[in-house]
Amino acid sequence: MMGGTLEEKKGNPLDEGLAVEEWMKKAPEEMSEEERLKFKEFEVKKQRLEEEKEKIRKNLENELKKLRNDVVEVCK
Repeated sequence: MMGGTLEEKKGNPLDEGLAVEEWMKKAPEEMSEEERLKFKEFEVKKQRLEEEKEKIRKNLENELKKLRNDVVEVCK
């Protein structure tokens, strides 16, 4: 048991947050090679975060539908 629960809570991926740094606002032609690589890594992290958000949203929508159906069944 951890924290009074049997389940271990996973870290919320939405808490990570991605900060856009000033140098990322430059045009790609003005960036150094190192900055371009870091920018590509940033874009990959951003894409993964968006995918995780979508996954969480879909799971929550499915859970909401299930709970609504349960309420309808109880009210019958």
